[in-house]
Order: sequence, then C-alpha cells, then structure tokens
Amino acid sequence: SRDHVAWLLDTATGAARSTAGSRLWAVDVANPAAPAVMTEVAIPGSLEDTRLVGDVLYTVSRTWSWWGMEPMPGGVAPAAPEPPADATIVSSFDVSTGTPAPVARLDLPAAGWDTHAHVTQERITLSRAGWGEGGPETILTAVDVSDPLGALVPGAEVKVAGLVRDRWALDLDAATGTFRAVVQNGWNAGATLFVLDWA
Repeated sequence: SRDHVAWLLDTATGAARSTAGSRLWAVDVANPAAPAVMTEVAIPGSLEDTRLVGDVLYTVSRTWSWWGMEPMPGGVAPAAPEPPADATIVSSFDVSTGTPAPVARLDLPAAGWDTHAHVTQERITLSRAGWGEGGPETILTAVDVSDPLGALVPGAEVKVAGLVRDRWALDLDAATGTFRAVVQNGWNAGATLFVLDWA
C-alpha cells in the first residue's frame, strides 16, 4: 500500500501531527475464502517500486519535505517535528519465513521527481529523473544487492542528460556489464540511448 497517511498524538506536545508513508502486508491465503493478515510493516515514504529477488523483497520509496506542512483536520497547522528530508530510500526485507522482516535501509539524497528501478540478482540501478541546472537530467545509481540476506551497498553514480520515463527504458547485460538507458530529451525533442560500462 502506498501513500498511507495517518494522524498521531505527539505525546511530547499533546498535539496531533500527520505521518505519511507506505505499508507492507503479509497475507496468509492458505484458505482462499478467508485471507488473514499475518503482519504489517511500515515503509518510509511513498512506495515507488518493489522487486522480489530470492527470499529478499526490495522496496524503493520517496519522502518529501512538504509532508511536514500538512494541516490537521479543520485547517489547523500541526505541531510537528522537523519535516522529513527529501530522500530516495531503498529498503530490503527478509521474506523467507513468510513474515517480512526489515534487513537494511539505504537513504539517498532526493533528485528530481521520477524514480524507477532496474533490478537483477546482483544489482539495483536507480534512475532519479528531474530538472537540473542545465535542463532535464537523470541520475543513475548502482546498489549492490548480491548478498542473499539483503545487505545494501551503494556503488557508482553517473548523471546523464534527459529523463528516464519508466523502468522499461533501463537494461543491464549482465554478461558484459553493459548498461543501457533511454532518456527523453525534453518535450517533443526525441530521445537518446546511453550505453555505459556498468561492470
């Protein structure tokens, strides 16, 4: 579930404050007539992408600083702590027992407004597309996920001109380590194919 918003009582101040994020549910469907929730796990931010690799579920989510400025019901500004940072967050969960258990979390500075993930057994390549000083740009970031237990290790990062529009514009040839990204060159300006040595 993405974009889960709730109101909490801040015990320190006695005031209500908003909290936003996503939720991961494990549901037992052994009896299809009566599915039962086994557990619920919070995921920081708005869920952008998920992939299952072996017994590890990887999630990519995004937080926005403006979430801290949401008004309370009735239009009253909440007494909230510092707003969350603009960030892109990669999380891993062990699902080997059927009940998701958090393993690791990697917070990256936010970039642009559009996030996509290309995932293999060895690596997640994130694309974060938006508008930079020189126009449209995408930051490609490698995250090593070769650990079967779910460890996350940040890797190389490169910036390319143009916008990656969806995950189908990303492709890794694992045999050669060649990574391909197709980007949109602004509005109605064609596209560019970037070929990178991603070994």
